[in-house]
Amino acid sequence: MLDEFYNTSLPKNLQNFNKSPSGIHQAFTMSGHKDACMKTNSLIIKFVSNVISPLLALAAFSTQSSAAIAYAYTGPTAGNQNFTGALGLDFDVLSSIQITEVMAFDDDADGWSTGSNISVVIYDRDTQLSITPNYNFSIAQPGALAAGSYRSQILSTPITLSAGGRYSIVAWGFNANDQLYNSTVSGVGAPSTDDGGGLISFTGLARNSATTNAYPARPDTGPANRYGSASFAFQAVPEPTGVMLLSLGSLLMLRRRRNP
Repeated sequence: MLDEFYNTSLPKNLQNFNKSPSGIHQAFTMSGHKDACMKTNSLIIKFVSNVISPLLALAAFSTQSSAAIAYAYTGPTAGNQNFTGALGLDFDVLSSIQITEVMAFDDDADGWSTGSNISVVIYDRDTQLSITPNYNFSIAQPGALAAGSYRSQILSTPITLSAGGRYSIVAWGFNANDQLYNSTVSGVGAPSTDDGGGLISFTGLARNSATTNAYPARPDTGPANRYGSASFAFQAVPEPTGVMLLSLGSLLMLRRRRNP
């Protein structure tokens, strides 16, 4: 893309300069043309339109399209257990991730019953402290149906979890009208898992506690994806765009330059 830009936008005698923002400036400085500033401004516009903008758009598309969902069902799934306490599913972060959505299991994927208030929180397993606020799901805050039988809330600011972290996604508030799914009781089995291509690993035996609004310290008997309770969407931390933005900044600075 950059080669095409040089070949179509620079005079023939200037096309041997370094193909970078600084090269553009050097080419016109050495040329001695009186209209160097005009040409530089035109090149800035073309470079941003033809090179920078498409690359940024491609990066944004790649990021959005690469999100994985940790726990999911293929379709609506009926809950099978009325347990009002807290349920935790453990995972380890192998490569830094951003969590973009949090999800709560929706019994039969038919929305929340009157009076239901399901809370989802992520805890650090080492400190046993929450690292997120309580995300609440109810008639007033239903979330969008996702992952077969979950409801999702998109985070306005993604949560970054660094490699090496050990976490548990915890949910509580299930009841007789909005039951959780326990894969060891009966039915379709445990939710499927997606590690995002090795970004995270699913570990432990799951966990539970009769106490809500707290870390459930009591280990269960497994498997690691025992419950249809909570889930999350995540992706790799996007690659820095600093170099690209610095290049754009250098180009914009050229607009202030004038030939001697």
